[in-house]
Amino acid sequence: MAAFAQGFLLDTGSPDRLQTDALRAEFLRLGSPEVEVVVHSRVDSTNALAQRMAAEGQGPWALIASEEQSAGRGRRGRQWDSGRAGDLYLTLLAPLPFPAALRPWVPLVAGLGAWEVLREAGAGVVLKWPNDLLGDDGAKLGGILVENASCPPGPGALAVGVGINVNSLSLPENATSLARMTGRRWNRNSLSGAIASRIIQWLACLAREGPQKVREAWTRACPWLGEAVVVLTEGGSVEGRFVGLDESGRMVLDTGAHGLEAFSAGDVSLRRLWGASH
Repeated sequence: MAAFAQGFLLDTGSPDRLQTDALRAEFLRLGSPEVEVVVHSRVDSTNALAQRMAAEGQGPWALIASEEQSAGRGRRGRQWDSGRAGDLYLTLLAPLPFPAALRPWVPLVAGLGAWEVLREAGAGVVLKWPNDLLGDDGAKLGGILVENASCPPGPGALAVGVGINVNSLSLPENATSLARMTGRRWNRNSLSGAIASRIIQWLACLAREGPQKVREAWTRACPWLGEAVVVLTEGGSVEGRFVGLDESGRMVLDTGAHGLEAFSAGDVSLRRLWGASH
């Protein structure tokens, strides 16, 4: 059995609820910058709430977390099933201290931060470009959604949304949760604080040094480098071998006869990694 980091697990019988004080304590313990913490029992979307708060003058840094979402969404406006208590729905309202050219790296940064924390905690998690977290069997565990947020009169901010199935056992087909993967209940306060803090660290690295370290770390974390994949786009599908990320965070495929092609958006269907397409 995997060795799980005990600080992330709930003792038998312990309540599973998000708590403002517990989240604040996590940020202090981890040495993160001062973060305003807002916890709700139910919101439409933590990203949408973060955007409204920013428009009303809330400055970064802020963490918005909710037990449930009534209108959670993912990339391309897809609905994110988030009406269950016991999972992780949070948005980090982060400043935008770097050029717009680095903006495409932010979803990769957020996924990398979440992946690192979960792996260090003992969970078998896989990164999928550009914004998905999968179980090691390919089932959907979570995802990232990054949107602009207006913080007048400053330079702007980003709503960095993270959704992870944590303690739910009843899930849609092709989905999984940390509890299902590990057989243990997870402390969502510790998990939320650790993931948000790690994302803050990677955003600071991106702002300070550019994308090179992010690209190197993300590439090391990617389990299907060199694997055959299919990119589904509005114009059709493209097959090739995944060879890495370019300077803009786009996925680069070696398509053989057509050479290298870079993709900034699309759904990636993996081949040969788990013995089937995902």
